Amino acid sequence: MATKMLNPNTKIVLVPESAVENPLAPTTTELNNAPAVDVSKAITRGYTLNPTDSDTDNTASIVDTGNVQTRLFDNYEGELTMFRDANSADATSVYNMAFEFLKNPDVRFWVYRRLGKKSTVPFVDGDTIEGFLFANDRIRSVDGGDSGPIQFTAPLLSQGNYTGFTFVGTVVAPTVTAVSPTTSGTAGGGLVTVTGSAFGSVSAVAVGGVTVQATVVDNTKITLIAPALPAGVYDVVVTNPAGASVGDANSEITYA
Repeated sequence: MATKMLNPNTKIVLVPESAVENPLAPTTTELNNAPAVDVSKAITRGYTLNPTDSDTDNTASIVDTGNVQTRLFDNYEGELTMFRDANSADATSVYNMAFEFLKNPDVRFWVYRRLGKKSTVPFVDGDTIEGFLFANDRIRSVDGGDSGPIQFTAPLLSQGNYTGFTFVGTVVAPTVTAVSPTTSGTAGGGLVTVTGSAFGSVSAVAVGGVTVQATVVDNTKITLIAPALPAGVYDVVVTNPAGASVGDANSEITYA
């Protein structure tokens, strides 16, 4: 797969703690549907949502000549500043939904962040995300002055549970159900569409063992440029963190 930079797009959702069964693998249903609130469009630039240095225990034993630091757990911090809506009665406004979610203090919830896809794209199985468990402190208004928009800032209180980088749903190995076209000249160069499943976190695509330039369109479709290969029949193999697809008649390209 050709090397390319990750797009600078961000999606951030707030999910009540009780609405997530397995924080290390939240489902698409839990992340894409109420009571989850997608606040991506409401957050101003410069928000804080990061792991920080881990806590350590440097207590010395009676025979120690120096302190030895032992890692205890990860710390993290968060603060979100968001815009207010002039029409507070609009229940469909993302600004109002964010305000309603955060206005009452001491509520525990997960903040999940995905980087690299547009905020308007729903979560799919295999998306790489980070999860932070917070309780919100009292929000404070930010005066916009004579012409600037009014905002509010929500200080977030760490609750000691950070997932690190994890995946949406249960990641399974990809499957290839069809390729089109199924033939290629030995010089390659043609566009091939691969359909199947579990393409959301693909790390490599190969044809006949040759890694190829590929584009993941969505969780069920990949496009690639056929490489040059000698005459013969070759499998398209798709790989993600859970494994590789199995080569069979559905994944074959015939070179002639």
